[in-house]
Amino acid sequence: MHDAARAKIAAYERHKASQTQPADNFDWKLERLVLLRYPHKAPSKILPPVRDPLQLLREGKSPNTFVLRDLVTKSELLVHQDRLIRFDPGTADLKTLERIAAYEQDEQQVSAIVGHRERNRRLELLVHWEGLEDSEDSYIPYNAYYDRLAALDDYLRLNPGLTPLFARYKRKFRGNGRR
Repeated sequence: MHDAARAKIAAYERHKASQTQPADNFDWKLERLVLLRYPHKAPSKILPPVRDPLQLLREGKSPNTFVLRDLVTKSELLVHQDRLIRFDPGTADLKTLERIAAYEQDEQQVSAIVGHRERNRRLELLVHWEGLEDSEDSYIPYNAYYDRLAALDDYLRLNPGLTPLFARYKRKFRGNGRR
């Protein structure tokens, strides 16, 4: 994962070193992934002046605009082409780039549910995070959001005796019109 992050930094540094802006007639539609400049400055001094790779989906309705998709949140945003920077992912595939972007945004993918506990009349799940060590597993509260995890389905399939316990806690957040 660090090699892919280094590749991203190297691509940005090559762009900065060249100091050449793409010509107005550059065909952005051929690009699959792009970096995005912040409109004014980065939100923090320690952040780079560009956002992680975003997927270029299509042209926007206005001239010289494009619709991009964030690899982590899957949200779409409309931006002017002046904010785009070409991005060469090298050998990294889209899944690898998604993991890197999630890591940089402090969002981790759940690899597996490895345990649970009841604490203060609340149920907590012990989560093993994708790409992290076992020592970095952490407890998260069981709620409607985490009830949808495929890893939780796998955990309950391996431990069928726990189904009534989880069903009891599930009723607590089902009353709010949620799953």
